[in-house]
Parts: sequence; structure tokens; C-alpha cells
Amino acid sequence: MMMIHLLLMMGATPNITRRKAWMYMGWMVRPYPDFHIWKNISPKDLFVPVDHNVAKAASSFGVIPAERLGKLDWSDVVAITNFARTLFPYGPARIDYLFS
Repeated sequence: MMMIHLLLMMGATPNITRRKAWMYMGWMVRPYPDFHIWKNISPKDLFVPVDHNVAKAASSFGVIPAERLGKLDWSDVVAITNFARTLFPYGPARIDYLFS
């Protein structure tokens, strides 16, 4: 949990989406074809790495309002991840592949 706490603290402001940090976490945590080097963190604890394409897909599914597309923040990451957890409870960040 310490690593996740550190990642949450990364960034210029407390509310940025931190896409690259969560992408890196996914590579280190998920099994093949990713690296699965960090075995003490579960894929179910990952957040979805959100960029404009992921947010646009989430908006089309009604997960976040279309008005948010120009100003994404951490609340959008949480909303998209919560939606993803309903589809993939053991690895919500997998939705990044589907939404990108």
C-alpha cells in the first residue's frame, strides 16, 4: 500500500490523473504479457490510467459527463475505475485496453 500512496502523491497538483504512473504500475503488477515484478500489489488495487481517449469512451458510456473531457482530474479517474471494477473486479485497469 505504501507504493500506491506514493503514486497518489505524484504530480504537480493533488487532482491530476497521473496516467503514466498508473500505466507503469500496471506493467509491474499484472501477469504476462506484462512484467509481474511487483508481486505484493494486486491488480485489483490499480486505478485506470485515464487520458483523453479513455475519458471519451467513458463519456460515451455515461460514466463521466462530456463536459469533463477538457478538464480531467482525479475524480474522473475514480469514477472510471469504479465503473471498471463492476466489469473487471480483479483487474479494473484492464479496461484501459478496451477504451483506448
